[in-house]
Amino acid sequence: LKPFSSSDSADNVQTTYTVNASSEVANGAWKLSVQDKAAWDTGYINSFKLTF
Repeated sequence: LKPFSSSDSADNVQTTYTVNASSEVANGAWKLSVQDKAAWDTGYINSFKLTF
């Protein structure tokens, strides 16, 4: 959802992304996949949530 940019020096991403998942079934297993592409640090997820 957030494209990589080599000029982005932000230490964190604190934002809300709205995705239309109306064609998806809410029941079941949902997976969150992320990548930290910056070479000079280590990224991690503090928290996330899905709201239907």
